[in-house]
Amino acid sequence: MKTVTQASCPVNEVWNDCGTACPLTCEEPNPRICSLQCVPGCECVDGYVRNEWQKCVELDDC
Repeated sequence: MKTVTQASCPVNEVWNDCGTACPLTCEEPNPRICSLQCVPGCECVDGYVRNEWQKCVELDDC
């Protein structure tokens, strides 16, 4: 099983040992009620959201 680490996060993403299960997206750019479950992995840096291809982009680029 391949392990993802901070060094392998794509551009505009950072590693978080306890990230959200409900990341912000182009379709849902505002925070919503979500489980408190910790999800380790890469997440978008501040000011970025996931687009339909799961890439982190600025909201203006959605």
